[in-house]
Amino acid sequence: MAARWASLAAPTAAGLPASLPEVAVAPGPPLELARRWQYGLTYAASAYQPNIDWTKPALPTYNTALGANSASLTHSAAVEYRDNLRPGLGQRLSLWATHRLGNGRWSLRTGLEVAQNTATSASSMAFVGEPVADVSYTQAGFAYSPASASSARHLQRTSYRYRSVSVPAEVRYSNPLKTGFSFYGRVGAFVSALLNVRSEVDGNPEAARTYTLQSASTPYRPYSGGLRGGMGMQYRPAGHQWSLNFGPVAELGILSLNADPSQDFWGQQRPYSFGLEAGMELGRGFKLQ
Repeated sequence: MAARWASLAAPTAAGLPASLPEVAVAPGPPLELARRWQYGLTYAASAYQPNIDWTKPALPTYNTALGANSASLTHSAAVEYRDNLRPGLGQRLSLWATHRLGNGRWSLRTGLEVAQNTATSASSMAFVGEPVADVSYTQAGFAYSPASASSARHLQRTSYRYRSVSVPAEVRYSNPLKTGFSFYGRVGAFVSALLNVRSEVDGNPEAARTYTLQSASTPYRPYSGGLRGGMGMQYRPAGHQWSLNFGPVAELGILSLNADPSQDFWGQQRPYSFGLEAGMELGRGFKLQ
């Protein structure tokens, strides 16, 4: 038994073939994208700045129906609003449909978005974007000046909430065939409708205002547009039909948010935001062979 065990454990070279024949192996079929259309959901949170400039020249013909001092008071209130304007939280939820261009890394996508943006300011005249009547001066007790801005007891904090719906169109770069982590980038534009604007003055419920698309008169531009760009990392697990993405995003409005700016197109103050977005895309990146 010991001799047989030794012969099995250490076979001689004579028992092996001198050479093995080469076997041709055909290469596998190339990866092919599973579908042209994929769908996704994205949430973004940002710091939103409406960046409105309500100031106009204090001409005697400006809103004289509200009183002799309405023009100068409105101008002072607009300057006060501008000096105290602060950004707020912006939130956006987007539904996307992505169409891939060939089998490459570029794609076009569009969808539907709903957003809510906020901001705050403060004024001594409960200014919400409308012309100020003479009675506001009596309530405030003084005209605004940079020196008086430090008197916190005269300022009334105003909160602004903007709700909108948008239709975006973007060009996106990503690698749909790579599993694990990869880079993505996108740039595009969007058109939006300002569905609702709510302005509330602390301690002064009578000064609150709500504007909608159906409002007969509104100081805000109901329809607008903007530019958007973003980049980040995409994660696609092997063998699954979904991917995750996360990264920074920035937006810049094309037009001013107020309906009647006194500045020309190049001098207008446009809304902007900077934030982070996270999303999920559904659909297999490539066909399984």
